[in-house]
Amino acid sequence: MFITGRGTISIAEEDEKKSFNLEHGDILNISAGSTVYFINKDNKEKFSVYVLAKSVNVPGQFQEFFSAGGENAETFYRAFSSDILETAFNTPRDRLERLFGQQKQGIVIKASEEQIRAISQHASCSIKEKKGETGGPFSVLKERTLIGNRFGQYFEATPDRFQQLRDLDVAVGIMNINQGGMILPVYCTRATWLVMVAQGNGRLEMVSSRRHQRQGHKVVRGCLSVGDFFVIPAGHPITVVATGDSNLRMVGFGINGHNSRLNFLAGQQSIWRNVDRGAKEMSFNMPAREVEEIFQNQNESYFVAAPKGGGRRGQQYVSSILDLVF
Repeated sequence: MFITGRGTISIAEEDEKKSFNLEHGDILNISAGSTVYFINKDNKEKFSVYVLAKSVNVPGQFQEFFSAGGENAETFYRAFSSDILETAFNTPRDRLERLFGQQKQGIVIKASEEQIRAISQHASCSIKEKKGETGGPFSVLKERTLIGNRFGQYFEATPDRFQQLRDLDVAVGIMNINQGGMILPVYCTRATWLVMVAQGNGRLEMVSSRRHQRQGHKVVRGCLSVGDFFVIPAGHPITVVATGDSNLRMVGFGINGHNSRLNFLAGQQSIWRNVDRGAKEMSFNMPAREVEEIFQNQNESYFVAAPKGGGRRGQQYVSSILDLVF
């Protein structure tokens, strides 16, 4: 997923080369083993990418190999013996040593305007993927807003609609919580979300049951800032508040995204609106009328104005979010 900036990605495979112009919100599925390189076309903004890598060798371990380069980053050609390289390229050793030893700028290289134009001139833009088509990148921001109001918006691309995501059973989402806003408590029925903060500051609260105990819950509270990463396991109620002087923007991948839904626990679209009055009365040991009155007091759905008190400011994670999963 492409988070900030404007750029071009080129993908070299055995039978073809593909190039695409990319911007914020574009999503692209890249086959394992492809040779990939990026160009940043914006002189003022960084080109940022959020990658979900699925390992093909050792489960849970991802390795990257650099074919081009020299000493930094080191090309994998330098690992082969000189006689092997001379035979493979039919080229004298001194020329090969020069080829594989010249680049010392590192992984990110300064390119001239002419070089940028030459690489990006034939690139195509993101498309609106049609049913049954799998071409290039598509933009989640061009999708219809899944939920939203004046306090925030949430865009989601699901594997039910996009073939590129269906192969991985992954959903992709972008959530904007406006300054001074909060998402109402909610849980995801099936997907586990891997979330990164792309802009702004906030705080979260997430509830989990205590392992090895029949009763009681524990809560994870934390402050969020740009670059922070957290996991939302399926079925875990969570809320996030935008703090500070700007909007809060988060991006994420939802593992097991097929047929996953958001169930809100408060607001006009709360799941409690579909629970029988008698069940509400027994669940809370209060008259159903009073229970329904409390649940209907919130006039908004999905996003609301944040609490004025600010909650437990400055508190960091009281435990690892990953402890709730494994």
